[in-house]
Amino acid sequence: MLDRPQHRLRAPLQSEYTDPAVLADEQAALFDTGWVMVGREGCLRNSGDYMSARLGDRPIAVVRQRDGSLKAFANFCLHRYARLVDGVGNANRIVCPYHAWTYNLDGQLIGVPDREGFCNVATRELYLEELACDSALGFVFVSRDTDAPPLATHLGPLAELMAPYRLETWQDRHVVHEDVWHGNWKAVFENFIESYHTTYAHPASIGPTNPTHLAEQGPTGFDTFSIHS
Repeated sequence: MLDRPQHRLRAPLQSEYTDPAVLADEQAALFDTGWVMVGREGCLRNSGDYMSARLGDRPIAVVRQRDGSLKAFANFCLHRYARLVDGVGNANRIVCPYHAWTYNLDGQLIGVPDREGFCNVATRELYLEELACDSALGFVFVSRDTDAPPLATHLGPLAELMAPYRLETWQDRHVVHEDVWHGNWKAVFENFIESYHTTYAHPASIGPTNPTHLAEQGPTGFDTFSIHS
C-alpha cells in the first residue's frame, strides 16, 4: 500500500449538518434557554394587540395587556392544542378557532361552550403556559426559561452600542415575506459570512465588487472569511 499522508478535513463532519440529533441539540441550545428576539414592539402598541412567533419549533404569542405590560404564552389551546392566534391583530379576548374556548388577555381560561360533558374542571384556575417576556431597543424578547437573567444582563454592552440609533422610535411596517431554504442552518450561515467563494461562484454579479483576494481568514479557530477593502 502507498504511504499516503493523512489530510484533515477543513469542514466539520457531514453528520454535523445532517444528523437530526445534532439539530435537536442545537435547537435546544438556541431556543430553550436565554432570550430570543421575536419581533418589533411597534406591532403591540395598544391593549389587546398580539403577534405570533416561534421559538424554534414551538409556537408562541405575545399580547399587550390592559395595564400596558407584555405577556408571552405558548400559542395553543389547553383543550386540543389548536393554534390560538396567527400573525398580528387585536382582540379583547383570545378565542380558540376550534372549539371556542376563551381566554382573557392574561391567559386565564374564562369560557368553555357547552361545558357539561366536555370540561369538568375549575377553568378559572387554568392559564395558558406563560413565558418570560421583555422589550428593549424597540424589540420584543421571549424566553422559555422563566428564571433567565434579566434581559438587560443578556444584552450587556450591545444596548449601549445601539442606543444612538434610537431603534425604539422607528416606524414599523408589517410585511410578511418567507423563504424556505432546504438546508441546514449552519450551511446558510457559513455561506453568508464567508467571502472566499465570491470570485468563483458569482463571477457575473458580486464577484467583481467583492473579490476573493480581499478576503481574510477570520479569528483563530474559525475557518471563516471576511471582506476588508
